[in-house]
Amino acid sequence: MFQFGYELRGSSSAGLLAVDGLAQPLQAIMLAKDAIKYTDVLTIYTNDNSELATQLATQLAASPTIGAMSVDDRKILRFSEGTRASRSPRVIITFANGTETMEDFIHHRPLTRVANRFIDQLGLVVTPTGDIEAPLPFCRTNVSGVFAAGDCASVMKIIPNAIATGAYAGCGMSRELVKK
Repeated sequence: MFQFGYELRGSSSAGLLAVDGLAQPLQAIMLAKDAIKYTDVLTIYTNDNSELATQLATQLAASPTIGAMSVDDRKILRFSEGTRASRSPRVIITFANGTETMEDFIHHRPLTRVANRFIDQLGLVVTPTGDIEAPLPFCRTNVSGVFAAGDCASVMKIIPNAIATGAYAGCGMSRELVKK
């Protein structure tokens, strides 16, 4: 919701899918607080993760929020497109128990994986989130002479970060090239 979402303002209800990278209370709550700016009611769906649901519910109860938030730990069977007379299509969530609910939008941040064999071929270290480990300031990987920048090396998959890390990696490469 950092780069997008303004076009969704005024929604009556929305959901946040707290799975994969968002299956952590800190991340889920942070993005839920971003999403609630655009909707009256927000439900955080944990997809059958009752432990996470309990943690989230406890944190929501203990902290003031901008709007109405709740947690739903039912197992999700599928998502499908619903319709309505105005604005964009809605999302129908069908649960394993056969019940359904409808949201104006669903916010989700899936885990990403670099789709290339070069990570294994080069022996690069990968973080738990699937990104190439390339710490700042020069985005150097664990392999000498190899740098990584942008979406493949950061949990923050946004254009300004890609530009900045690309510049950092360029500085790092230029420093190493002079040595060779």
